[in-house]
Amino acid sequence: ILDLKRMIEKKKQMPRKSQQVFFFETTKVLDDDVCFSRSDFVDGTVLQVRYEKPEVTLLLPDGSKMQMELEFSDTKNDVRYKIAREIAAPAQDVRILLDDMELDKKYKPRNGQILVIQVKKDEEDEEDK
Repeated sequence: ILDLKRMIEKKKQMPRKSQQVFFFETTKVLDDDVCFSRSDFVDGTVLQVRYEKPEVTLLLPDGSKMQMELEFSDTKNDVRYKIAREIAAPAQDVRILLDDMELDKKYKPRNGQILVIQVKKDEEDEEDK
């Protein structure tokens, strides 16, 4: 099972810790040390993989907090568009910080991350003040 989880992690960027593998007909989760040579595994055996989606906390410009569920495969741009849609802001104006640094192209969502959201203001809004 551990080898299967490694393959899924590599192909789907889904961390092993977040995966649960079980027989399709049951809800019994299989341990990582279970071997496919067991008699329970016969031709046609169907396994199912469940995983916990990463949930991040967004710190919004108004000081409020919001939880957001993402996909492990989400890229920086995917996250930007999801946040922009959620807060009704143009995606190009949304800046996302993690640990005081803007997200880079290699960003991958992980459970428990805290993302600070900044939204660029229109120049007209600044002039009105």
